[in-house]
Amino acid sequence: MKKFFLLFVFLFLASVPIFAIYRSFPEKFYYYNQEEEREMTYVPKYTSIKTYDDKHKNENKDGTFSIVIGDKNKTVIGNHTYVISYDCQIPDDRIELYDFLYYSPLGAFWNTKIDNFEFEIKFQKPIPDNSQLEVFSGEAGVDKNPLNIDCKIDSYGIHGKAINIPPRNAITVYVHLPEGYFVGARKVSPVPAWIFAIISIAILTYSLFLCIFSVSEKPVRTVEFYPPDGIPPSEVGFIVDHSADDKDILALIPYWAQKGYITLIEEKSKNFGIKETVIEIQKKLKSLKQNLPICAIFYSLFDTILQDNNLPPALLIIVFAMYVAFCIFNGRLIKMTPYNVEITGKLLGLKDFIKFAEMPRLKVLLDDNPEYFYDVLPYAIVFGLEDEWIKRFKDITVKEPAWYSGNVSSINSFTTTHLVNSLGKRINSQVKAVRSQSESSGGSGSRFHGHSGGGGGGGGGGSW
Repeated sequence: MKKFFLLFVFLFLASVPIFAIYRSFPEKFYYYNQEEEREMTYVPKYTSIKTYDDKHKNENKDGTFSIVIGDKNKTVIGNHTYVISYDCQIPDDRIELYDFLYYSPLGAFWNTKIDNFEFEIKFQKPIPDNSQLEVFSGEAGVDKNPLNIDCKIDSYGIHGKAINIPPRNAITVYVHLPEGYFVGARKVSPVPAWIFAIISIAILTYSLFLCIFSVSEKPVRTVEFYPPDGIPPSEVGFIVDHSADDKDILALIPYWAQKGYITLIEEKSKNFGIKETVIEIQKKLKSLKQNLPICAIFYSLFDTILQDNNLPPALLIIVFAMYVAFCIFNGRLIKMTPYNVEITGKLLGLKDFIKFAEMPRLKVLLDDNPEYFYDVLPYAIVFGLEDEWIKRFKDITVKEPAWYSGNVSSINSFTTTHLVNSLGKRINSQVKAVRSQSESSGGSGSRFHGHSGGGGGGGGGGSW
């Protein structure tokens, strides 16, 4: 495809002091080629960026290209008009049957209402009369035009306007054009993709060979009533399944509470006030995954192979299948130390006890330690056995923990079932909210042809 010149004018009415604004774009977008039944990846380049009277700098972070406008030493109060212009260079489409324009003049990652929006996309030569125009609008993924965008196409371009656009709503246009309409589009050499593909296949073949023939000492399950000393539930989750996930975050909350580090107060309108805690936990657990960097390396190689390439679909399928197989069996590459073998055996023994513990034994343990149910609960959560653990104590009285209070306590009807269910529901909602927030920061692009927020451009912005 060809190069497009775009001009955006923003009028900001700042009700609170700000330094300025930023404009962000996904570094890649995706188009599904129905004829070849494959998803095509495109990497636009943004050049000739101008912000006129305002300073700016460019940033690339987490799959997002951003134009950051303003000065941290200069505060903006009141009305201010920002003018941004840039060239968007979209590479050759690598499709022999037709050309197309798939572009979002307005992305889905603006977190503010837009009162007025007008756009114009000019073409360098007349557009054939039989060219097909489709307009998509609304939240990301909508394949219709619920915002009723007034959009027209003529011989030299597309013109559109809209008013009262809600936050996080996008406008995307698709124009189907005859093959050869765009000329001089930036070509992308397939050589790097072939090199990465060959390297990936070689490394994956060798790694899978090691996985198949690697032999590690198997842990022996021992009878355990308590978790090993000094092993928090988050580490247990990583030791057992080599991953850090949502249930490991959930397990740390009662673990820390039982240690006396936090107190949980349940209110109808609040979620224990732990959103910031969840964010910090995710950061810590994410670092655990870096203990297995080889999967991340292979993913990076595979991602590079998919970008702007002409590789045969069969080759991509082979590389992908090998990558999936490696991620399934890569745990066999980890050589367990004698200590790790011992700890794993104890943890598996504790897991068996949680699943099959009998009431007489539990009563004895609870008599010796009234906090026994709560001491083991975080580990039951990690193993995914919290419901089983509750059932084991169905006919045993367990006192309410000192670190929890809520509406249920006031009517003297506390139950471990209510506590665990409430804890899981509240914290899981916070985990999902944090993940949704991080995934919606404007970086990943859109993966399907024909919906709002897809195509090149898009992204969003805001104040800082």
